[in-house]
Amino acid sequence: MLFVPLGLYMLFLASMHLNDRPTLVRATYDFWCLLWGLAGVLFLGIPGSLSRLYEVLHLRSLASIGTRSVIDEPVFWTGVFGFYFVVVVGLVALELRHRRQKTYLYHLNQSTLKTLLGEAFHHADVVFEFHADRDGVTLSFPDAPETQLTWKSKPYMGLCILDWGSTPESIRAIIEEKLQSFWWGPEYTSSLVPGAIFMSLATVMVVGSMGISLLQLFVRLWWN
Repeated sequence: MLFVPLGLYMLFLASMHLNDRPTLVRATYDFWCLLWGLAGVLFLGIPGSLSRLYEVLHLRSLASIGTRSVIDEPVFWTGVFGFYFVVVVGLVALELRHRRQKTYLYHLNQSTLKTLLGEAFHHADVVFEFHADRDGVTLSFPDAPETQLTWKSKPYMGLCILDWGSTPESIRAIIEEKLQSFWWGPEYTSSLVPGAIFMSLATVMVVGSMGISLLQLFVRLWWN
C-alpha cells in the first residue's frame, strides 16, 4: 500500500489536466500534495527498509563470534533514523521556501499566457511591460517599487510556473483571482496527453498496490 498515496496524487494531477479549463494552484499547496503522495515511501518504506537492515545485521552479529562493530549498536541506528528524519524535514523546509513565491498553472495553452496576464494586469489596475528578450514582465505600482514576474514553461507536462519575486502578496492574490476568472473556452487549454498519462499511472499504482497487498494477505493466511 506504499504507493497508494502517490497514485492518488497522480489522480489529482490527472483531474487538473483533464479539466475543461486551466487550473491555478499555489506551488506550496502543490508541494504539500506531492509530499502526501510520497508519505508512504518517505515515512514507511525507507524507515522500514532501514529497520529490516538493522535486524539482518543484528542477527549476523549474534551468529558471529568476535568483537561487535559500531553498526551493531542500537545507538548507531537510532542516530541513523534521527539523521534521516532531520534531512527529510530540512529538505521539506527548503523546498517550501523555494516554492513560496511561485504559482503553478496546469493544463494551460502556453501561447495564451501573455494574453491572460495582460488582461489580469489591466483589470487589477497594474502598470506592466513585457520583456522582449525573455519570459517575464515588469510590474509598476504607485506606492511600491517595481517587481519582476517571470515564468517557465514545461509543455511536456502541460505546466507553466510563475515566479512572483518580490511582488506584494495583496497584488499577487488579486492577479491570481483575475486569472482564474478569465479562463473560458478550449483555446486556453493544452493537450490531454499528460492527463491521460497521469491517469494511467494512478490506476497502475493504486490497483497494483492494492493487488499486491491482497496477494500478501492471501499468502499469509494460506501458510498460517
